[in-house]
Amino acid sequence: MIEPLNENDINKYNVPAQHGELSHLDLSEAEMTELKNMIMRENRFRSDYTTTSEGVPQTKQTVTAICKFIHKHHERETNQTAVSENKFQRDGNQVNSGTNVGTSGGNGVGCTGCTDYALLYVGIARQLGLSATFLQTTEKDHMEQVTKGKANEHTAAGHAFSETYVDGEWILVDPTKSRITKNYDPNSIHLAPFHNVAGKKDFIAYERGQDYGQKQTVQEYVEKHNQTCIALGVEKGMVSQEDQEKLNKKYKITYTPKTKNLPGTSGIIDMGQEYQTKQNEHIASMSK
Repeated sequence: MIEPLNENDINKYNVPAQHGELSHLDLSEAEMTELKNMIMRENRFRSDYTTTSEGVPQTKQTVTAICKFIHKHHERETNQTAVSENKFQRDGNQVNSGTNVGTSGGNGVGCTGCTDYALLYVGIARQLGLSATFLQTTEKDHMEQVTKGKANEHTAAGHAFSETYVDGEWILVDPTKSRITKNYDPNSIHLAPFHNVAGKKDFIAYERGQDYGQKQTVQEYVEKHNQTCIALGVEKGMVSQEDQEKLNKKYKITYTPKTKNLPGTSGIIDMGQEYQTKQNEHIASMSK
């Protein structure tokens, strides 16, 4: 279960230098100037807001401006070879610069999916002084299909969101779609009207952190994702121990996750020992 956020969590997710390396992002002076101008235009009809340490309005309009800025400068990558070689392999700065970490083609690789858009959004939001989490989810339908043994073992179906604190509340942000959902339950997300992801509106959060933890292959992501779906099924009483063993075999799961319970996370996903230590130390210091 992922606990809902409250005001005590604000300082845990707003210091870029002390967060996960994958989501750390340094915009250039020119990029920052352009972005701040866009933010002020979006907030031109408002005066009832507080500002961050960087002088940025803590409003939903600022969230909208960040999403517009990202989509203005970052298109979705259409070359499937580039997608497969770069997906889950780049940090925020590499995504921002279009760096190709694969072996084919040159640089200029666009966003490979929701993870890249979320890394950009979270990195930029924190650089502006906003509190923003990286939230990994699974489609509810996919989780149920995995627990029944009916999902394709070579695929995973989820989405990367961010939780951002603006206007005195935490909201759910979809950087890929530039949409906001208020009053959400992380354990049973139902997207706002006119908002869906590949036709799906219902998601379950399974990991909250500074970013998705570590660079990984697509296959590693699929295995971790589907193992998480099985674990959620066990947690919800949908999967027995006997069925769990059968499902692990069906989905060819060879990955063994660490089960240490991290503050602010479900403890299901292995985010790497170095990352775990960094995250624990930071959250502990912010909680004092």
